[in-house]
Amino acid sequence: MNININNSFVLTDIQVINGASDECARTLLENSGSAKCLNVILSQMSNSHGIVRQKSAEYALLLLQNFNTYNTQLSADHVDMVTKVARKAVEDSDGKARKAGREIVLHLETYYPNQGERLFNSFASAVQRAIVKDRKARLNAGNKKNVKNNKNKRTSSGLAEARRNHKRQNTGAEFTMVV
Repeated sequence: MNININNSFVLTDIQVINGASDECARTLLENSGSAKCLNVILSQMSNSHGIVRQKSAEYALLLLQNFNTYNTQLSADHVDMVTKVARKAVEDSDGKARKAGREIVLHLETYYPNQGERLFNSFASAVQRAIVKDRKARLNAGNKKNVKNNKNKRTSSGLAEARRNHKRQNTGAEFTMVV
């Protein structure tokens, strides 16, 4: 009985350390402005543990996003490494690693169109369909966000919107009192 309790404490400690390590790695990648770690990320894509491959793909995506945020271009060697990470991630057995790999491909298509298109065309048709599905989902999410912002802009003033909301709330309260 004590062995099970001790094992659960150890497992909890490992998960806490894993979460702290993940946050530390993300912070370093976000603030370093360097792509030197791509060699390590690429080498970890061959790891036998799915979580390591998943996190490696996520870190490569984060690195790619940060480089594009600061309008900094990756060198050709670094883009090739990111392409290799994406290829391994998209073909991974872990679903989250595949999702991160598809996101890398979409990012490459946006910021490095030649490499992204070449990579997309090299995949099997099933993988291409999954990437297209993710692309459509991303576009739909962006459209829904724009529609919501446009609805908020249509109101004449914030005061008018507050009045309408106040009337709706009072009407609902009166209705519930009557019933």
